[in-house]
Amino acid sequence: MRPQGPAGAGFCGYNMLLKTLKQAVKEVIRQNELLGYHPEIFIFQTKRGEAPDLDYRVGNFVKSQTAIDAVLKAIEEYGDILTIEDLIVKNKNGFALPQDIVYKAKQNAEGFEWKRNFFNSQT
Repeated sequence: MRPQGPAGAGFCGYNMLLKTLKQAVKEVIRQNELLGYHPEIFIFQTKRGEAPDLDYRVGNFVKSQTAIDAVLKAIEEYGDILTIEDLIVKNKNGFALPQDIVYKAKQNAEGFEWKRNFFNSQT
């Protein structure tokens, strides 16, 4: 059986708990590592949530095809990993990121959710 995230598909419980982008980044790392996945690219890009230009770095991560490919591969292997895109979409104001980043995060999150559902239906 494939691992499941603590909040289940869609990660609905996170939208009210996390108020800052820094908290969101740290939660993605924490949850991924709980499932056995070490999100190396994400950790490097965000400096574990400590980068002074975190919003810029997260924006670049969301737009990166290399990052998208890494997340899709991780979903195949580890199941319901939480992504920063999931949290950006769930946050009422998208953590005040630019609208183009929020839109791209929404696109990515929808693709990740499709991939999760596909692989969960195969088990």
